[in-house]
Amino acid sequence: MKKVLLFIFTAFTIGANAQITCTPNNNNTTVGSTPRADSIPCIERGVYYEQVVNVLLPTQYTVQGINATIDSFKMETVSNLPSGINYVCYNATCTFIGGKNGCFVVYGSTTDTAKRYDIAFTGTAYVKAMGFPTTYPIDESMAQQAGFSLYLKVIEKDSACQLGTPTSIKNIAENTQKINARFDIEKQQIIVELATLNSQAETIELFDLAGKKIYAQTINNTSGVYTLEYSNLQKGLYFVRVNNTATKVLVY
Repeated sequence: MKKVLLFIFTAFTIGANAQITCTPNNNNTTVGSTPRADSIPCIERGVYYEQVVNVLLPTQYTVQGINATIDSFKMETVSNLPSGINYVCYNATCTFIGGKNGCFVVYGSTTDTAKRYDIAFTGTAYVKAMGFPTTYPIDESMAQQAGFSLYLKVIEKDSACQLGTPTSIKNIAENTQKINARFDIEKQQIIVELATLNSQAETIELFDLAGKKIYAQTINNTSGVYTLEYSNLQKGLYFVRVNNTATKVLVY
């Protein structure tokens, strides 16, 4: 009888996992992964977990100094997941299309040590560079810059989930209706758009992903569109803040 019950339970579990999937959020306009890593709920040890991560790839990318058009990215390896935690993509090949929304689901349960797990992705990018289609291997660092940036935090059951949002931006409300930022790949500049005009002097601040302020620029907000005069941009995710309201921008 015990063996029969075990078989039924195992079959039910496999069947349930086979149904796990996600539907891309086609209303999403944020390049990179959503929610961002520091907003994803923690995993409680021994408790079933399921989280959808949406990904919007940029349409262009710089490969060895050459601007390339991204056709797609095939996710091939995902490493450093806690044991018992798995993932499944919205399609069978885990292929994400440039300029279109995709998603994957992280699910399962674990009894691994309570700590932060930095997840690493690798894969192959299918791009067109100088008019010619080609493939390009994407390592962990490049995948992170393209938006596949994720860490999972395992905590003890019933413990508080402290996501570790960088202190410099912890209390900033992200509001893309008031502020928007985009990366101009040709000029290698960040363009900031503000919905509300203000004749008084304001400061645009740029933070890296660790929450360190790396640049500040004072403006008279009379036009609503500004270019950050910062010339040392590296690939990655940044936060742009004006008057305690922020948005994020991916430099690629």
